[in-house]
Amino acid sequence: MARRKPIIIDNVVTEVADSAKLSDIVPRNVTSVVTTDGRLVRREDFERVKLPDGFETNLSPINKGAPAGGPTLQAADGTLPSGGHPLQAVLPLVGTTWSGDPARTMAECLSALQRCAAQDLPGALRAGAGNHGWLEAVARDSYRHANGFTKLVLGGSGGGRLRLHVWEPGAAAEENIHEHRWHFASVILSGAIKSEVWVDAIDPAAPTFEEFIYEVRDGVASRRSVGQTRASCARTVTRRAGAAYVMVPGVMHRITGTDGVTATLVVTTTPSRRWNRMLSSHGIRPNVNRQPLDTTEVRRLIDLVLGQLTLEEPHVHRH
Repeated sequence: MARRKPIIIDNVVTEVADSAKLSDIVPRNVTSVVTTDGRLVRREDFERVKLPDGFETNLSPINKGAPAGGPTLQAADGTLPSGGHPLQAVLPLVGTTWSGDPARTMAECLSALQRCAAQDLPGALRAGAGNHGWLEAVARDSYRHANGFTKLVLGGSGGGRLRLHVWEPGAAAEENIHEHRWHFASVILSGAIKSEVWVDAIDPAAPTFEEFIYEVRDGVASRRSVGQTRASCARTVTRRAGAAYVMVPGVMHRITGTDGVTATLVVTTTPSRRWNRMLSSHGIRPNVNRQPLDTTEVRRLIDLVLGQLTLEEPHVHRH
């Protein structure tokens, strides 16, 4: 009897032949799959890619890649909210593989985000909030972060993501110092963010922190201590509604305060590596557990942000 091996699709364990290929298990409407190391496998290569032991994917809209006409923001049922979704104008830049000039591409991402915030965002969020399939897709990939905000993943292309980050007054936050594995561009939609940029230090008077390495393997996040390190705060920055900025991998920073309900629209790129550094703040070991959301909470947060956009109208700012 031919050997069979278990794989996991949409959280369901099934068994396939040892010789099975991606083309044997991936639905026809899926045009590409993103591997756990960020590699994009296109449909034309599915016949040549053998399923590895322990293969796991949710094949959610985040993992469906780009159809021939360009990336789209798909709902769980593979459809778009009625009339299409304006946010998909940003997604061709989200899937960038960074084979060219990252600085130029991030500038293009930032420009696209600003146009989206200025013209498309309220209508796009209202359309999405009225589509239960889309809300389910967002809830599946979103969670509350230990650093005090909620991350809503609105869509993706390749290894990149389009996110809405929301800070609510009084939310508990670790405020650990950290860097990222990817580039990101961000536009502040409401409220304000006060942040610090930190650098490694050799001065014996500089603060000492426990350092951790954060990794994601096979979709599971973990962190391990690698000892003590010294770092110093190089500068503080306060950004208010309408501000836009870019950050590259390796810049250590932390958010130390927000003003009222604060929301940002963020593009993150395909990770450039599996890991990033984290420094404990206030002696707290970083919590990498994710607190999942349901569709009711996603809808509440979208309505909360829409209310802030109506009050503050940050989307009229130009840079």
